[in-house]
Amino acid sequence: MNPILKDRFHHDGRGPELVKAWIEDGGLYLEAIDFFNPEDPHKHEYKKHLWFDSPQAFMVTPEEEFHVAKRKIDWAEVGKAALFDLGRTQWCEEFSNRHSSRCRHYLAMFYDEYLDILCEGIEVRDGGYKSTANKAVDSIRTSSAGPLESL
Repeated sequence: MNPILKDRFHHDGRGPELVKAWIEDGGLYLEAIDFFNPEDPHKHEYKKHLWFDSPQAFMVTPEEEFHVAKRKIDWAEVGKAALFDLGRTQWCEEFSNRHSSRCRHYLAMFYDEYLDILCEGIEVRDGGYKSTANKAVDSIRTSSAGPLESL
């Protein structure tokens, strides 16, 4: 488990606050997530976003359901890191290499949820994500209207 981008995406006991998830039309690909780091005032000028390069698969797990012991995260060792490059895990190998041969498994800890994502890379960029082609949803939770619908 390799902590990455810890100066730009970090925790203070709980991870950054997930503000919006940007889902490609059709609801299949997670392109970006807007967030505030724990110390950031909730003002537009402090907002940042995670941008995902060639995302292939993702899973969001509520904080209450995340099994830290199985992930073997040594929080004392990783310090304030909240984003990890897990490498080419078994999860990567469960998919066809047709589009995912260059993907790695990343784990992001947010305030109330954990994100596992297979993609070719992650960047932290300043400001909220801007896209006219994609749909922003306030949460990546299933609602009565169906999965990945805006709540």
